[in-house]
Amino acid sequence: MTLRFYEVEFERGGRRHVLRVPSETDVQAADAAASRLVEGDLILSITEVVDDGLQRADAPPPLSQ
Repeated sequence: MTLRFYEVEFERGGRRHVLRVPSETDVQAADAAASRLVEGDLILSITEVVDDGLQRADAPPPLSQ
């Protein structure tokens, strides 16, 4: 599988934030975002983002199993 990019929207302390992460699937995108989340954060949505070749990522991809 190839890596795609996802935006993971989450809530921390009543404020919404977005992380962009590379992942093979949307489910694994939550795992990729986990390295930047803290206890109590709530994931609100995970949305695939079109890769325009200039993507930036806020966290590394999830570890392969």
